[in-house]
Amino acid sequence: MKNENIQFVKSMFENPLNFLKLETPQVYKNMVVIPIIIQHDKSLDFITIQQAEELELIEIIETDTVGELEVINKSNKQVLIPFGMTVHGGKQDRTIWEPILLPSGGKKNILRSNPEKFKQKYVIPAKCVEQSRWSYVKGKTFKSSNTRLHPNVAFEAISAVGQGGVWNEIQSHRAEMKYSASIAPTQSYLEMTKHIEKQTEDIIKLVILRSGT
Repeated sequence: MKNENIQFVKSMFENPLNFLKLETPQVYKNMVVIPIIIQHDKSLDFITIQQAEELELIEIIETDTVGELEVINKSNKQVLIPFGMTVHGGKQDRTIWEPILLPSGGKKNILRSNPEKFKQKYVIPAKCVEQSRWSYVKGKTFKSSNTRLHPNVAFEAISAVGQGGVWNEIQSHRAEMKYSASIAPTQSYLEMTKHIEKQTEDIIKLVILRSGT
């Protein structure tokens, strides 16, 4: 998806020496450390999407298209949305498969009498990670999640195969883990991951209990 209003983070890596400088390597025994210095720190002045959410400076909104979400940046800083960010809510959980650095919403204080004036809305690419739901849970907005995509799911998300490839990979993951129909009935990747985390916690608690520590 091409959107000239969005600065994709990947552009920073096409010519990294525009942003970074390699200092003299430091050698100690069999280890070499090469200091990497940011040359243009102002161009990298950003907050993360989680920080923006905590400050209520960003909204992620459902659209009528599965492959698109709307984002409103109300911050006077750029907002980083990393590759593979998963968001819960709307009509289906999604993954934002492009690393994105949203332009700042405005240089002026958003707490002025007319904050709407300084909002900036952008359309960003997304893919669904919850196949069997197309209805709102708690409104049109989304909340970011710390859940990272399984490498196979992530590969399909960035490939040209399309949405079907993502769903197929999630189903393969479900079959591999032998999940019953009662676990993530809407085929939500986020719900499956929560189940795995719960199983892991239970195992750790059992090991601690048996070891007496």
